[in-house]
Amino acid sequence: MKRSAGIMVSRLDYDVQVIELPSLAEKEVEGFLTYRIRSLYPGQPDQTAFDYRILARGGKRYAVLFLFRRETLEEYRRLAAGKPLFSSFSVLLPLLGRDRPGRDLLCLFWHDLWLEALVLREGEPPRSFAGKRGAGAAAELSQILSIAAADLSRADFLMVCPEEEQEALRELLAPRLPESATLTVLSAPQALRRIARGPEPLFAGRPDPFPVPRSLRLELGVALVLLLAFLALKRTVDRDASYLASLRREMQAAQGRSAQVLALQKEIEDLQARSAGLGRKRPADPYRVLSELQSVLGPGTRINSFVIERGTFQLEAVGPDPLRLMEVFKARTESFENVKLIQIVPLRDTSRELFRITGYAHAQ
Repeated sequence: MKRSAGIMVSRLDYDVQVIELPSLAEKEVEGFLTYRIRSLYPGQPDQTAFDYRILARGGKRYAVLFLFRRETLEEYRRLAAGKPLFSSFSVLLPLLGRDRPGRDLLCLFWHDLWLEALVLREGEPPRSFAGKRGAGAAAELSQILSIAAADLSRADFLMVCPEEEQEALRELLAPRLPESATLTVLSAPQALRRIARGPEPLFAGRPDPFPVPRSLRLELGVALVLLLAFLALKRTVDRDASYLASLRREMQAAQGRSAQVLALQKEIEDLQARSAGLGRKRPADPYRVLSELQSVLGPGTRINSFVIERGTFQLEAVGPDPLRLMEVFKARTESFENVKLIQIVPLRDTSRELFRITGYAHAQ
């Protein structure tokens, strides 16, 4: 499919967040998401780019947000050399079909270097998890199912994978499923053929939410106003020579303001260079650490407190079976290491326990 030729963006290079949408007109969605993103993602708007897709499930509408660091996105665009950029969601979302009442849906996207699980549970917002490959298909499948915490007894499965792994993955997954489950395993070419219009690329037909740094908008606005004023005055001078003196005064004022704009521009560039230098020395990103922890702990665990300093973290939480969580932590070596369970206190009259965990996080 030549119309779909492009670059597949690694799921490890962007973050996914899901926001339930209120009743909004389509033209108001992007403005609403631009406002909400500031509370979800602790980055500067000038350094963050996002795209989104609308997903309707169970009578509700959700915005699935794809959050990129702007420098990462620009590097992909440079490599693509004008070709479109695609994500795993570009392939998975057109294949979902209609809801099956009482059934969950687990979508798996198998890439040569990474894998992703999209969990669609009845009555809950969609959830997305990603991981690196390299441990072998069987271990990778067990790991992603454990992280996704999928209830296999009431779930249907959709998998998109490389053509050479299609049959092997089908044989690994099929024995885990009950008779009531449906299993669809498609190679990447088969999946693309099922999408009538081809996968929708990222950032296509929608301008970047922050095309111009906010710190430059005032200066650029002033420069534009000055240019329009100059053209208006020039037309006036052409019609009537009596306005020549007024035009000269306006040009002098414009020169003074232009010099001020240039000085401010130089100061802004210096500040941006200093900010980039500080960003390279930035410690572990607390948001990314919390996002990784939440994917490990699952929805049944509540975090009471969380402290991180230079990558070392300590958290106190309440939830079921903390010993099982330690097994999950051991499988997430790309994100955590030296994780220790330092305290367990059973809560009276419940099956939940208060526990404390320490460790080191690699999330940046």
